[in-house]
Amino acid sequence: MSKTVRELSEELGVSKTTINKLLKDESRQQYVEKVGNKFVISDEGVASITAHFEKSDSSKAKPKSKAKTTAKKEAPVVEEVAQDDKAEVAPAEDSAKVTELEAELEQAKAELEKTKEALEEKESELTQKDDKIDSLKDKVSEVKEATSSQKKSKPWWKIW
Repeated sequence: MSKTVRELSEELGVSKTTINKLLKDESRQQYVEKVGNKFVISDEGVASITAHFEKSDSSKAKPKSKAKTTAKKEAPVVEEVAQDDKAEVAPAEDSAKVTELEAELEQAKAELEKTKEALEEKESELTQKDDKIDSLKDKVSEVKEATSSQKKSKPWWKIW
């Protein structure tokens, strides 16, 4: 009945760290021995730790579940809950919910179309502004060229 820390943690549905924290130095010396590179908890230690978690489980409403679960294991549970919910809902409520959801969908589609139209308007405004900026830049560069060509450099003795 001796078990490793990992085996015991899997059996009780807690992490290995939880069991290691539970084992104080005194109880570690008393219940744990190292075999190879594994820590093996004696039968007395397993009974003690199991009793501790049974006490804590009875005081809590929900039992602890494993910390590590995979999506594959959770998926059937979710499907079962969804099927149970569907079985409890009356057909009249289903049609009312469907109608309500369809109305919400239509509303969302209308809002999406409005948003798309507003976005297109903004894009056209930005394009027009970009064109204006480009034309102004061209004018500025023309003016700079014209003023620079008009200014002829004078020799330094003709400045006075």
